[in-house]
This record gives sequence, structure tokens and C-alpha cells, in this order.
Amino acid sequence: MIIKFFIAILIYSANTFAQTTNNNCQGTQPPNLQNLLPTQCCDIRFIFDDQTVKKCMNNHQGLSNVNVGVKGRFDGLECLFSCLFNATNTFSNGVVNVPALKAYASQTLTRANQTRWITIVNEAIDACNSKTSSDQEKIKKSLNGKPVDGKNICNPVNLYFGSCIYFYQIRKCPFPAPNIPQKLAQNCTDMKNYFTTCPVPPLYLF
Repeated sequence: MIIKFFIAILIYSANTFAQTTNNNCQGTQPPNLQNLLPTQCCDIRFIFDDQTVKKCMNNHQGLSNVNVGVKGRFDGLECLFSCLFNATNTFSNGVVNVPALKAYASQTLTRANQTRWITIVNEAIDACNSKTSSDQEKIKKSLNGKPVDGKNICNPVNLYFGSCIYFYQIRKCPFPAPNIPQKLAQNCTDMKNYFTTCPVPPLYLF
């Protein structure tokens, strides 16, 4: 249940704010995708274990009051992701520790009997590390000069990196969800195409 809620939070931010310079990506997703969770189409796996997610969500009860009124500010989500990376010792000195993150993700997936995901998750981590590194300055600008205190204002790099991994899985989707209803088949294809054309996280937010 907690993972489904976690997914819903990410999709909410994507549905509400996904936008790129591509005219087909302006505003929200197409109507047939707005109530469709990626887990209905793809057997997506999170790299963070349930216990860590629960702990971080309990530490950030204000998550539902995410500040979305200002460009680049997702304080609740940023602090949640900062907690996840810090709790798993995969983030230090302002950057993600890629070897540590891969090792942790592999361990988590192995414990969940999902070793088939390890290769694609490692690919996602490498791709998102490159993307985050190249976009570092733009991401930092989203702070608008506000100091990171780790409580109310957290490092946006964690959210950017974490959501990048998640949406990478959606675009690749090597393992479709079991027993996809026929009525959702086309919507699932549309979702994959949408996130391929309109990758998330969108840089305009940063």
C-alpha cells in the first residue's frame, strides 16, 4: 500500500507539472492517461525498501502540503527523497554515490526476488547520473538562493535523480504488468510513448 501511495505522489507531480519545450508536452498528460498508474501497465520496482520508505514518510508528515506554487519548489517531495538517499548512505557531499546506490538497489531487488530488474535499474542509475550531472546548475537554481536546512528546504538533486530512475523504468518497461485488461492496452502504449516523448523530470521546473 505504501509503495502504491509513493507511486501516486510521483505521478501526481508528473501529471500536474510535466512540461517540456515540445508542444505535445505542454500541461498535463492526455486525458486517457491521467487516471492510469504506471503499475497498471508495467511491473515497476522501487529501489528503496518498504521500511525505509515508511520511516521517511513518517519523518515528513507535511508531504501532502508540498509547496507547488513556486517554480521549482517541491519541498515535501524533495525532503522525502533526501531522506531516502541519506538513510541508505547513497548520497554525500551533494552528489549521489553511484556504486553505493547500485549495490543497495541490487540488494533490495534481490531480497524482493526481483533480480531480473537489476540490469535495467543499473542502466537507469547510470543514465540518471549523467543527466543529473549535466543539469546540476539548473537544478540548484530552483532553490532561488534559499539555504538547504535538511528539514524545510532539502536538496532538489535527490528528487530529480530518484524520479528520473522511476520514469526511466516506465519508458523501458521490459516487464509488462501481468494480465493487462484489453481496455487498457492502448492506454499503456500511449503512456510509454508519452514519457518517451516527454521525459520526466522536466527541466522547466528547475
